[in-house]
Amino acid sequence: MWPRVIEVMLGLWLAMSPVVLQHGIENRALWFNDVVGGTAVVALALSSLTTQRCRLRFVVAGIGAWLALIGFLAPYPSPPSSLNHIVLGLLLATVAAIPNGATFPAQWRHPLKGRPTR
Repeated sequence: MWPRVIEVMLGLWLAMSPVVLQHGIENRALWFNDVVGGTAVVALALSSLTTQRCRLRFVVAGIGAWLALIGFLAPYPSPPSSLNHIVLGLLLATVAAIPNGATFPAQWRHPLKGRPTR
């Protein structure tokens, strides 16, 4: 479940990024790409929480690949916009590869358990 929550947070950031990174109003294609892509990521991540639709995470991976690709190829008004798309795309593609039933390793859940005390 936690990978889908991370996807929702990344999708919300993608939808808000045109305002935060101040894409100019003349860059309607970037606005459209970010808002629609972010909304799609949130909807797909929430839909893939169920076991019947768990394969929707691969569509999120496809959106991540698209973001990384346009981060390299599209002309941008500023470098933070392209870096935002590249980093978000790679993060989405990576997190989408994690299945729903994945849990944190035991050492991550209880980092101090089993350590000697002073």
